[in-house]
Amino acid sequence: MTSDDKQEPQLSPLYSVILDVEPKIRGVVYNYTSGENFLKIDSIAEMQLVYWSEIVQRMHVCAATSIKRVKKWYDAANSAYNADNYYGLCASLRGLIEACADTFYTAGRIIDPICTNFVTIENALKGNATRVLLSEPIEDELIHYVFARKVMMSEKGTVPISHETKQVRTYLDSIADQGVLDLYAELCQVSHPSMISLLPFLLSTKEHPLILHEEQIDRQLNDDLLKRHKAAILTASNMSILPSMCILKLINEFDAPITEALRTDEQPLQPAIKSDLWKDMANKIRTSREGQQTAAADG
Repeated sequence: MTSDDKQEPQLSPLYSVILDVEPKIRGVVYNYTSGENFLKIDSIAEMQLVYWSEIVQRMHVCAATSIKRVKKWYDAANSAYNADNYYGLCASLRGLIEACADTFYTAGRIIDPICTNFVTIENALKGNATRVLLSEPIEDELIHYVFARKVMMSEKGTVPISHETKQVRTYLDSIADQGVLDLYAELCQVSHPSMISLLPFLLSTKEHPLILHEEQIDRQLNDDLLKRHKAAILTASNMSILPSMCILKLINEFDAPITEALRTDEQPLQPAIKSDLWKDMANKIRTSREGQQTAAADG
């Protein structure tokens, strides 16, 4: 930065983590089989290979785009801050929170069953499945993450339920953090005009209850907002970035040719690998592997 540049806000220490991992996510072409062709498969091994390879690809979509999306919102927030734009910062932070809640909601429903059934899924990815394992809940959550949208009344009944977006409150409630909810409520009062949305223009004093001023106070409003809600911004960000990085690590764990194109350099994933979330996931994977070894020994 030059001396004329404005200082960027320290939104969260996770920004540096995002800057490390985001460039390491490789571009990839995802391959899916049409429903018609899937129904024509008459081999359990091939059917399971196709089914779970598509699930893992959708997991990669979720993790990769979550990280990239959070970075975009951080960049937008920085731009608004540097432009002394209170509305811009509030809108960006609101978008950030909604994006993080969306990821957290999805990740919380897919991580545990994938880790618990790790070996069975890995065998399927190798083309060695001997039994059928399907998970409509996982499939629906991952499809919902990518395709969910506001469905028009004229489309009702013709669009799969997994394509219908849920109320924002549903995603936010999955976070269940009061600090994040308080911040979100404040930001909504700026996006949806209220008294708070008029703060850049109006002030009151003992002598004059209401004054339309000409001062530029967006910088002060922005600094105050970030100071009061620094912990909430970190919490929300962590609830998207951490599970996303853990999902990328989880994909790396699968020993199957089909996952080669989806692998991510693990060096920038180290903060997540050291987390309690990954340790819990690793324990479930280990239990799955030990269960297979026990079954093989008994057989």
